[in-house]
Amino acid sequence: MPFRKTHGGTLQQYNISITPKRNKTVMMKRSELSLERLLPHFLMNYNLIDDVSLMHGKMGGVIFLNIYIRKSGLNVYRDYTDLLLDDIYKQISTTTPIDFANGLCGIGWGIEYLIKNQFYKGCTDDLLSGIDDVIVQAPPETLDHTFMTGIGGLLFYVISRVKSFKRPFNQTSFNLDYMMKLQEIIKNKYSDIYQDSILTKDLDDIINQKINYTDSLCIPPFFFNDIPPSCVDNLYSVPIGVYQGLTGWALKRILS
Repeated sequence: MPFRKTHGGTLQQYNISITPKRNKTVMMKRSELSLERLLPHFLMNYNLIDDVSLMHGKMGGVIFLNIYIRKSGLNVYRDYTDLLLDDIYKQISTTTPIDFANGLCGIGWGIEYLIKNQFYKGCTDDLLSGIDDVIVQAPPETLDHTFMTGIGGLLFYVISRVKSFKRPFNQTSFNLDYMMKLQEIIKNKYSDIYQDSILTKDLDDIINQKINYTDSLCIPPFFFNDIPPSCVDNLYSVPIGVYQGLTGWALKRILS
């Protein structure tokens, strides 16, 4: 585990309760959706899923649980969250897709978010060097035009990495040649989609050495969603992840 030393084990070994404490006078209706109702569902199910991605799997759960722990002060869930992060590192490889929703760009962005917002300590250039190298070696011209599975999500991640802290440009995996290659792809294939995008502006600024470094990262609005009332009774009828799922709903509520 690159952030903080953790130890394998079960929830029982960590003495973690999957039922959050609550005021006995507050009765939760099955037809109501709340963070209090979702937390046990997350704790019982996130460690059981194989998906480690940001938008559909464990990486989204790690981000939500870290925010929840910070806001609630319930540090008893920290070891469980660290176990999820261990699982992510064990499962990713050079064959993991690079896209934002399902792959390395999203996972890397999630780790960048956790470090920048001081949930963990570490240098992301060290922690993400392996992920960055795999992304650089993948041909970006084969990606589609979308954000979730294509060039948009790649740009979002690469820009966040370059802007994460000040250091010589050539010391990052995403050097000037790579950035200019992305610029050429955008211009030749997707100019109608990204011409006026903030991502394109940031990319141009980076190439021109006008980098605005960031002190922290924010959860973007597209993480947030609402759950149809018809699905509230059965939590298993809704995806657990961020995208159109319970974790996206929970992030919207806890950050609003």
